[in-house]
Amino acid sequence: MPLSPELRRVVDTHQAATITAAVVTASTVGAAWDAYGGLTDTASAQFTAAATPVVAAAQAQAVGLAAVYVATYVSVIEGTAVPPPELDTPAIVAGLRAGTDPVDVYHRSVVAARVAVADGATYTDAIRRARDRATQTADTDVMLASRAGTSRAMEAFEQIVGYRRVPDADACTFCLLASTQRYNVRDLMPMHPRCHCTVAPIVGTADPGRVIDGDLLDMIRSVDPVAGTRGEARRRARARVERHGELGPVLVPAGTRFTGPTP
Repeated sequence: MPLSPELRRVVDTHQAATITAAVVTASTVGAAWDAYGGLTDTASAQFTAAATPVVAAAQAQAVGLAAVYVATYVSVIEGTAVPPPELDTPAIVAGLRAGTDPVDVYHRSVVAARVAVADGATYTDAIRRARDRATQTADTDVMLASRAGTSRAMEAFEQIVGYRRVPDADACTFCLLASTQRYNVRDLMPMHPRCHCTVAPIVGTADPGRVIDGDLLDMIRSVDPVAGTRGEARRRARARVERHGELGPVLVPAGTRFTGPTP
């Protein structure tokens, strides 16, 4: 059973708002890198001082959006307004990346630039690679907050018994495959860097169905015919979930050896 038009609007509105927060945050962190990024300890201190408060604010926003989204979703299903759950946003944000200090996380871009130069890259190329890393990290950090906030919000409603993954318009084949599965509400949604998927809660018996979008399997078959065959999507989707020390459950392309994605 696909999502109703009303629920689809709720999901799409939330997903668009969260993606916007992630993209804007990544852009702002990129601007901070342009202003302060470099190889020195001074550059690192200036960059992390500029970037980390921006990311923290966006993460808090993402948690808030998640709480409102889940409550709105349940309200539509049940036909009566329910208030958003009260989440401990500071604790949720502080617990992301297994509690790793954000300054250490964003200092890694400086380290990446130093390593690139040591490996023979030009200064310009090293700075560019480090900037890409910083913006990817910022995007991922906002989505991590959204994932954690959504998970906590779903746990606050006893009538939510699980969820389905909802891919975004630019989702990779793996995210499309994973969206055909049903997940336990206690399990965090597997992600990958720059993943913009969200979830659709399963409220009581109101399950949005194995395939969120009625044309999804046709899309998968057009990209990867083998992946679209009966049973193959489920087998391959499960095979691509690994656990990262900071990011939690992540998606890994089939046929690759997991060494951990760039955090």
